[in-house]
Amino acid sequence: MSTTLTHSSRPARTALRVVLATLFPQFAFGLGFAWGGLEPYVRQQAHWSSLLVAAIFALTPLTTATTLLFGGRLADEFSSRRLCWIGMACLVVGLTVAFVLPNEFTFIVFYAMLALGVGYGITLAASLAAMTQVFPKHVGAAGGAIAATYALGSVIQVPIISFLAATHSWIYALRVVGISITLVAVLALTLMPALAMPAKRALGSIIPVHLLTQHRLVTALLLVFCVAPLGTYAASQVATYANGLHLVAVIGVAAVIAVSLGNMLGRLTGGTASDHAGVNYVMLVIVILALLAALILWRTANATELLIGASLAGLAFGGGVGLVPRLATDAVSTASNSAAGLLYAASALGGFTGPLLGTALGGGTLSWLVLGALPLVGLLIVVQRLRQDTQRVQASARVSTLPTKSEA
Repeated sequence: MSTTLTHSSRPARTALRVVLATLFPQFAFGLGFAWGGLEPYVRQQAHWSSLLVAAIFALTPLTTATTLLFGGRLADEFSSRRLCWIGMACLVVGLTVAFVLPNEFTFIVFYAMLALGVGYGITLAASLAAMTQVFPKHVGAAGGAIAATYALGSVIQVPIISFLAATHSWIYALRVVGISITLVAVLALTLMPALAMPAKRALGSIIPVHLLTQHRLVTALLLVFCVAPLGTYAASQVATYANGLHLVAVIGVAAVIAVSLGNMLGRLTGGTASDHAGVNYVMLVIVILALLAALILWRTANATELLIGASLAGLAFGGGVGLVPRLATDAVSTASNSAAGLLYAASALGGFTGPLLGTALGGGTLSWLVLGALPLVGLLIVVQRLRQDTQRVQASARVSTLPTKSEA
């Protein structure tokens, strides 16, 4: 009997080790979103331009997008543990160079691109593959938990970094927080067990462009792209926007935290809801939330409206990211890791577009209006997908009611 209990407890221990080894490193990569809270201090203390600061924020999702184009394929071919350690190595090397030699070049290339872009992209693809392997019946919840933990990192980091930046300096704040959470991430990753290698199959080129022949995947790519720019622009610029509205500094920090909290909740609830409801209905709620956020932020005139709009923007963005694993299995169940890589890349590309486009438009009310037009496109796509699903169900029902040969 004791032998039976021992064998039955092994899967539970393995699952716990995978959860700890995949979730804790997400806190470290959450530094990407924490940069939004540092922006006013960087501009004031280092005298970097607004465009450069926005570029550092935006290059993280762009590099992540590029990495995820082949990251999902790598997760189909190599062990999750190996890929996670490669991603962690990118994080450690990138942060080390940027923290030792802090300047515009090192923060663009090593901080934004290598550490938080390439490192996160590889680790995300590997972590999702590991969690999906351990929790095959809860793909949405597993993916949502990974994405939510990433966002939770910024919720915790932004107040600490803002306090340290105000009392010491922005680079001191980033070093203290960055080094601390990276050490925790490395320790957690040592718990990752050796999981069975994925089944080998011919998947074509390293970037799975052949999957783009799947119409359902293409519409899913457009959806996650459309909801991302508003959320990342809000995360990077809402503090500056609050300052432009002549609100007290604490409101700007609170607005960044509101985006981060909404982002975290959206990622968790979006993934979990997708396990129980159709992906299209969940995405319908997400695009509506994004539209409401854009309208509120476009017309906001006080702190309350700003915080509500920021929360909704984060919630919509996070929901789109949390929905990715279920969208991938819904679109291409036979190559879900590769499909998820493409979907995460589309979301990250949208995230790159938001801060740069919004800043180029002047960072005022026009930015929110233009970025709010993208979720409107997403709404049209969702409506079309729902109509196609309804037609498919009706066609199946008609076929099932036709008399068989024996009945005729």
